[in-house]
Amino acid sequence: GGACEPCPAGEYKDAVGGTQCTACPTNTDTYNGQDVPTGASGDVTNCTCNPGSYAPSAGISCTLCSEGKYQNQTGQQQCTPCPQNRTTQTPGSVNSSLCHCIPGHSGPLCGPCRPNTFTQGGPGDPDCEPCPGGSESGGGAGECVCK
Repeated sequence: GGACEPCPAGEYKDAVGGTQCTACPTNTDTYNGQDVPTGASGDVTNCTCNPGSYAPSAGISCTLCSEGKYQNQTGQQQCTPCPQNRTTQTPGSVNSSLCHCIPGHSGPLCGPCRPNTFTQGGPGDPDCEPCPGGSESGGGAGECVCK
């Protein structure tokens, strides 16, 4: 017989012999306790969640972290919420640096904008800006409204 080959990263083989490797479920990979994916044998429980996703147990499809949460580790059962007044732009965020101020909040601590100022929030945590002429806002506003 030929040489035995391990399964490539992201696949596993759960039977002895010349069987084909099987792809891991959605949003999972074969990490084997390492930060980079590696090949695996054994069974589907060797497939663990990628960063940015979670599942209640190994070997099942993982769900991307929802907006406002992140996960920077593999194989986790839940995601971590962003700090107060912060959110992420998209699902599946992999670290806290992707948490930005929510609309109406700015600065290093994402404090609320003063009345008659606004910001739409987002990457770079933009400063609160004065409302355009003829408009106003309450404190913590993501937009101004006509007077």
